[in-house]
Amino acid sequence: MSSGARQDVSLLHYRPWRGDFRGPVWGVWPIARTALGMLLRRRLFWFLYASGLLIFLMFFFGTLLLDWAQTQLTNMPFKIASGEKTFDSEAMVRMIRRNLRALNGSQETFAYFAGTMSWASVWLSASWSTCSRHCRP
Repeated sequence: MSSGARQDVSLLHYRPWRGDFRGPVWGVWPIARTALGMLLRRRLFWFLYASGLLIFLMFFFGTLLLDWAQTQLTNMPFKIASGEKTFDSEAMVRMIRRNLRALNGSQETFAYFAGTMSWASVWLSASWSTCSRHCRP
C-alpha cells in the first residue's frame, strides 16, 4: 500500500465528542434545525405556504364579510323593487346563505377548505415535478 492510501484511511477514524452530554430529548434539535433549514430554502414551500394562506384568508374574510352583511341587512330592513320582483332584506340574506354554503361556518366549510387546499397542493406539486423534469435543459 502506498503512503497516500494509508494517509486517506487514517483520516476516517472516529472523532470523540467534545461537548457536554445531554439527555436524548436534546438530540431532536439538530435534526429539526437541519430539516427546517432545508425546507425554508425551497421556493415550492413558500409558494405552497402563500397559496394556503391566501385560500385561508379568502375563507376567513369571506365568512366575516358574509356575517357582517347579514347583520347589516337584518338591522335595517328594506325592500328593493325591480320591475315586477320585490326583494326584502331577509330574503336576500337567505339567498346569499343558500348560494354560499361553503362560507356558513359549519363542517361543510372546513371540508370545502381542506378539499381546496389538498387539490391545490397536489396540482402545484405535480406541476413543479413536471416542470423540474422537462423545463430545464
